[in-house]
Amino acid sequence: MPRTFKFSLCLAAAMVLCFTPAMAQDSARRAGLNGSILIKDHSDLGFFPQEATTYQNKIRVHTDGWGHSGVVLDGNKEMTWGLGFNNAQFAIGGPDAGGGDEPPTPEPEPGNIEEPGGDAQEGPGLPETAQMLDVFYARGNWGARLGVGLGGGSQKVGDADETSASAMDVAANFGMNLGAMDVGLALGLSNKEITDAVTVSGLSVGAFLRGYKPMSEGVELGYYGYGAFGSGTESPDGEGAEDTTSTAIFAGVGAGPVIKKGASTVAIEGELGFRMFGSESGDNKASGTQIVVPKVNASFETPLNDWTTFRAGVGYEFAMSSGTVEQGDNKAESSSNGGDVSWATGLSAKWSALVFDLELNKSFLVDGPYMISGQGSGLASNLSATYSW
Repeated sequence: MPRTFKFSLCLAAAMVLCFTPAMAQDSARRAGLNGSILIKDHSDLGFFPQEATTYQNKIRVHTDGWGHSGVVLDGNKEMTWGLGFNNAQFAIGGPDAGGGDEPPTPEPEPGNIEEPGGDAQEGPGLPETAQMLDVFYARGNWGARLGVGLGGGSQKVGDADETSASAMDVAANFGMNLGAMDVGLALGLSNKEITDAVTVSGLSVGAFLRGYKPMSEGVELGYYGYGAFGSGTESPDGEGAEDTTSTAIFAGVGAGPVIKKGASTVAIEGELGFRMFGSESGDNKASGTQIVVPKVNASFETPLNDWTTFRAGVGYEFAMSSGTVEQGDNKAESSSNGGDVSWATGLSAKWSALVFDLELNKSFLVDGPYMISGQGSGLASNLSATYSW
C-alpha cells in the first residue's frame, strides 16, 4: 500500500478511537455489551470526565491480557479527583498508530506508483510514549482530565554521531452535565522526532454528546453524536525530502430505546456515520471515504441471582467505501460495499464491595474448556476488577 495512503489510514484509525470503538476500551463490562454507547459505564470518563462524581470512591483495574490500565477516584457527589494508569487517550499517534478498519486500497495500474516519501522511515522506528501524568477532577456539573505521555532516548556507538529521539503526547478533556444530556470536548497533541531523520506531529479535536429523554415508565429514548477532526504532518530530513500531510474527519449520530425493568436493562441503538481520510506528499495524493448506513447494536444485561449478572450484545455495520491514489498522471480508484457482524457476552460477580467484570472469550464459549476441546483459549478476553469504599 502506498505509504501516504497508509499514513492517512493510521490517522483515521487513531481518530476512530474518538467515540464508538473506544467506548469499549478499558472496560470488560462495556466490551461484554458489544460496545453499547447508551448503557452507561465507568469508561464514559474518557469522554465525559464530569462523570467522575458518579464513580467516586472506587479503584478499578483492567486487562485484556496484553494491555493494562486502571483508575482511582476519591471524593463525593460534589467533588471528586482521580488518577489514571495507562488509560486510552484522545491523541493521534502518528504514522505508526496502526489498527482500525481500512477502506479499500486501490492497486495502481497502469504504471508503477512507488511508495511516496523515499527512505525517510528506514532505520530506528519512532519512539513510543509512556504515561507521565493522567489526572481527573470533577466538581458539580463539570469535569476535566489531563494526560501527558513522554518517551525517547539517545545512543552513541564509538565515533559515530549520537542518535536521539523524543516523543510527547498531550490529551485534555472537558465536559459538562446539562440535565438529561452530557457534553464533552477533547484535544490531543502529539509530537515524535528522530534527530536529523524525521519529525511527526499531530493534532486532534473532538466533541461528543449523549442524552436521554423519558418516553414512558421504564423507557427512555437515548441519543448521541460525535464529531472529530485530526491532522498530522510527517517531515523527513534530507535534501529533496517532502512532507506528508494527512487529515481525518469522523462524524456520527445515533439513537434508540433504553428499557429498564428492575435491575435489567435493554438498549437498541442505530447509528449513521461518515469517515473521510486524506494525505498528500508532493505530487502523491491519497483519499478515502466511508459512509456507514446503518450501524446497529442491541445489548442487554440482567441479574442471574443476587451476586451474578449476565450481559450480551450483537451488532451489525454496513459501510460504503471508496478510495483513490494518485501519483502524477497515474490514478487508481476503487470502491466496495460490505457489512460486518459482531457479538459479545460477559459476566459480573459481586462480593461485598468487590466486583469482577468479564468479557467471555468467544472461543471458550464455542469450543468449551481445554479438557473438552483441547483448545488453549482462556475463559475471559477482558477482565476488570472494581473495589468501592
